[in-house]
Amino acid sequence: MLFDVLALVFGIWLTVRKLDVRRREAADHPGVDPAEFERWKAMALGAYNLGSLGCFAKLAVDYLLQLGGPRVGVPWPVIRVGGGALFVAWVVLLVTVWVQAHRAEKLQERLGLQLLPKPAPEAEKG
Repeated sequence: MLFDVLALVFGIWLTVRKLDVRRREAADHPGVDPAEFERWKAMALGAYNLGSLGCFAKLAVDYLLQLGGPRVGVPWPVIRVGGGALFVAWVVLLVTVWVQAHRAEKLQERLGLQLLPKPAPEAEKG
């Protein structure tokens, strides 16, 4: 149960990070080579996409195993081994995502990208 909550929290956090990276444009960073910016963006999006998909898939498959397995006659030892394998795969996925995101962060630092919040559009005075 605790790991399901963690998977949900990580999945939401990674999705928010993915949405933040997706809205960034090379035009907002004039001092950065557009090709290098796109390389950073693809690297970061790849990490966050993999992470969010993996977290939500872990939740879906875990509940499918727990709730659907007994209904179709899968023995409990098989369900437990499947759940353990799923947990290990999820941990490996999180480590992989962390490594990829760290590489993207290092490229971000090397390019001098500062991902500040975009200013809100000013209301027109009328």
